[in-house]
Amino acid sequence: MIKTNKLPIVEKFFLWWTQRTLAKLFYAHRVRGLEHLKGLDKNIPIIFYANHSNWWDGLLCFYMTYKLFELDTILMMDIKQLRKYAFFRWIGAFSVDRGDSRKAMQSIQYAVEELKGRRNALWIYPQGVMSPNDARPIQFFSGVTHIIKKLRKVQLVPVTHRYEFIQEQRPEIFTEFGPVQYIEDSSLLDMKELNVELNQKLIFQLDLLRDAVIQKEFSDFITIQKGRESISSQVDLFRTKTQNSVR
Repeated sequence: MIKTNKLPIVEKFFLWWTQRTLAKLFYAHRVRGLEHLKGLDKNIPIIFYANHSNWWDGLLCFYMTYKLFELDTILMMDIKQLRKYAFFRWIGAFSVDRGDSRKAMQSIQYAVEELKGRRNALWIYPQGVMSPNDARPIQFFSGVTHIIKKLRKVQLVPVTHRYEFIQEQRPEIFTEFGPVQYIEDSSLLDMKELNVELNQKLIFQLDLLRDAVIQKEFSDFITIQKGRESISSQVDLFRTKTQNSVR
């Protein structure tokens, strides 16, 4: 497996680069559900489990971790993708080979050791591969529950993303954080049942986010980053100035 090789100086550069690039490519990033995370205990391992629909998911999670939570985070990433984008190692990514059960267990054990040691949070995509937001059913590998079982005490946070064109020429990012699930002793739980439960929670949250976007119910969202003004906004501003000058 490929282990993470976090480098603070590289992380700071990628934080700057990611923020700059997201502002360039996306009109806005809106977030809902931050109130659920106010009680997170940084001394107890935190697992953010999320849907995976876009190449930007990994960098988006890295950026939010630094901007919103200030956590020392690692990210489980498919080994083929990590070999292709090796720089992700420098910001916390490590590999998992789901095609080989023995190697997959090595990655699970590595994640557990990191979370019991110097790291306090993990981002994981149980789907394993990128899939459209509305594809159903959602494949849900059991790696996340294996990690939970080995950690025993853990905090679980469901996270969902959508990338949508609303009324601008650039897309917007919508992220929702669900309520934290506190597990005091995972040895008391049935891992198969927990895997199904986490899967259902993620689907339910994805549907809620989809409905909010479709109905344009954005009052509960906080805009954590605004990108450059769109062409339409620039044109509207120009027209307003022109009309005012004529008057």
